[in-house]
Amino acid sequence: MPWLGTVEKPFGNEPNRLYTQPSLTRGAELLVDNFRSSLGPRGMVKLILQPFPMRDEITSDGKTILTSMGAVHPGAWILREMAYSQIVVGDGVITTLVLAGELLKNSKKLLALKVRPAVIIHGYREAMKHTRNTLRKISQPADWRDRDDMLRVARTAAGTKFLGYQAAKLAEFAVFAVQHITEMRAGKPHLDIGDICVLKMIGKTSDETRLIRGIAFQSGLRHPGMPKRIENPRIALLTCGLEFKKFWEEETPVKMQVAPGRIGSVREARLKMVRENVDRITASGADLVVMSKGCDELHASMLAERGIQVVHRVPD
Repeated sequence: MPWLGTVEKPFGNEPNRLYTQPSLTRGAELLVDNFRSSLGPRGMVKLILQPFPMRDEITSDGKTILTSMGAVHPGAWILREMAYSQIVVGDGVITTLVLAGELLKNSKKLLALKVRPAVIIHGYREAMKHTRNTLRKISQPADWRDRDDMLRVARTAAGTKFLGYQAAKLAEFAVFAVQHITEMRAGKPHLDIGDICVLKMIGKTSDETRLIRGIAFQSGLRHPGMPKRIENPRIALLTCGLEFKKFWEEETPVKMQVAPGRIGSVREARLKMVRENVDRITASGADLVVMSKGCDELHASMLAERGIQVVHRVPD
């Protein structure tokens, strides 16, 4: 990264290498100061204004704040990229930034005392080794089957992002979900985080959060006459749609000329094809149809008459 070599003075065009270190440190400190007040369960929330797209968000989550910021200064950019690695862990973004900011602040004091940067880096590395050894000594093995231990960990993470009663409720949901999808493989616990899906509902609050043991779709029922609840359903999964596309929507342009007296026969042929599709679904014994594409009103009304529920346009 050649642009880290020198930073120009505020006044003048000649680069000054002595100005590089203070400038990089100052840019990093400005970034950390934006996060310092949001650290901990009593940290303040931030109002994030995003013009494109127009969206306002109130949060104290370090990941959300970090991803909404555009760091241009090299020093701030380095810290931001470092914090991105913490996003993969899922927590501790603000803590990482604040600790890094304090280390930089102490480095400035040592540089003022004419301590060489290589000596400072060596000292930090030795401190890191000592910290790791200490953490290994005081750490205790955790059992993912122990609900109480898992709840304490989940409440600690959720307490910095939600109010007290909301954090306790969401922590129980998270622990219940994790323990139910974790399985043992080759003597080790295996967890696929993709098995837990979080659906955000516009206009709802966190108090209305529900835990569903199964699969949830944001797509509603295709027809109001369809049954709202089915016990022990037989599900048919369709990758195709139950709809007739208009000929002007096709990729290949088609020109059709139909005599006025033949329009009725065209409608009858279409109705016959719809009945055949519905008969196939009914013959399969399915009472719930889930499809990734659309279902037109004619198919939906016939399926509703036979007591079959349809959920369409479900994301893959």
